[in-house]
Formats: sequence, C-alpha cells, structure tokens
Amino acid sequence: MSDQKRSAYAAFERWELDLARGKAKTLVGRYGFTWEDQGDLEQELLLHLLKKRKARQAWAEVRASERTVMDRILTNKARDLIKGAKRGKNKVIRASVPLGEEVA
Repeated sequence: MSDQKRSAYAAFERWELDLARGKAKTLVGRYGFTWEDQGDLEQELLLHLLKKRKARQAWAEVRASERTVMDRILTNKARDLIKGAKRGKNKVIRASVPLGEEVA
C-alpha cells in the first residue's frame, strides 16, 4: 500500500478496511458492478462507516461487538448500493426505444 493511500485510510483500523474491502469484492460481478468499481465501492462503504461511527454514543445498549455492528451497517449500505444500481438499470430500460420504432 502506498504512503499516500495509507495516510488516506489512517482513520480506519485494519479490520474495518478488510471488512469494507470484503463487502466491495462480494458486489463485483453482480448487479452491474465491475472490478473498476471496486475502489469506489470500498470508498463509499468506508465513508458510510465513518459517518456511522460518530453515532457510537447511541450504541450503549448494543450487546454485539463493534465489529458485528459495523458488519451489519456495511451490509445495509451494500443493500442500498444494490437498490441504487437496480434503479439505474431500470431507468435505462424504461428510457430505451424498441428497435422497431423510429426515433425522431
């Protein structure tokens, strides 16, 4: 990992980076996501993780480990990304014109 990339991810612990990377890898090849999207997916997941980390005070009653909670948060975010990808795909399908029709 380069020094620039390491400093960009300094706010995260190793297990958080691994968790986000694993979630991103599971999306690649599905739902229209490609290997080129993996870095963007990782960043999107890590950004979401960073935002949710600020709400830790509300976790006082949570009995699960921090890793389990973060895994669930990332799973929910991945689900949102999948829904967004499907919505985008549906927009393209609805906007397309059948081959038999003339385009003005």
